[in-house]
Amino acid sequence: KKRVKQKFGNSNVQTEIIEHEDRPGRTLKYFKAPNKEAYPLRINTKKHTQAHGISQVNCMRMLEKFVIEKDIYNTKKRNGDKRLKVITRRHVLMRILTAPFFIIETPIIVIRHKHIIYMSVVKKITPTSALGKMHHEFADYCETTTNPADEVQDNEKGFFIYSAKFGNLDLLYSAEASAVISDEEVEQGTNIVELNSCCFISVNIISERKFAYWMKTTSVFKWWCKAYLSNVEKFFIGFENDHGVINQ
Repeated sequence: KKRVKQKFGNSNVQTEIIEHEDRPGRTLKYFKAPNKEAYPLRINTKKHTQAHGISQVNCMRMLEKFVIEKDIYNTKKRNGDKRLKVITRRHVLMRILTAPFFIIETPIIVIRHKHIIYMSVVKKITPTSALGKMHHEFADYCETTTNPADEVQDNEKGFFIYSAKFGNLDLLYSAEASAVISDEEVEQGTNIVELNSCCFISVNIISERKFAYWMKTTSVFKWWCKAYLSNVEKFFIGFENDHGVINQ
């Protein structure tokens, strides 16, 4: 801790500066981990609907391609079927899960067309006319007969489309697959059936001397939210020393 004298007008004001290691973190005093009874949301169902990964840049293109190829928009619903389909990305779900705990602007645009709900994060809210234009363009694009295969380059970077159910909603969202551990060698990293038989894990590397500090901050809460949305079964934290060597 340091004490610094600052002069405002004719008065001297003594200000206390707290070093980084001593700063109190933004704590979640009343947070409780969700349980099945209180939060019956089963997002992490392990069901992949795409055989190959996709680069992060083309995540939404991947979803749009999936919507067109499966003809989701034009599929007639059965009598009495009130299910809606939600198309989004995992970082949008992260925004929703963490919104009650952060006082920051996190605008999300939600568009509905027929029985499809589309959610996307935006940097700022645009005028109503622009939102209306976006709605019509999105509807026209997803009902087109054009195959956008040339706009989507499948690769092995580990991005997939996840499928889940929540009440009367069918949720489709793109996200990067988590790391896996297995008792046997995984020969094909893009084989969905083989990946789903493994244990999904999350690995975080932090400085050992700052561990106690970080455990009191909202960063840990964000780790948990991402792990929940990624079907992570085990959580690993590696402690590195000042030389970058992980020794625990």
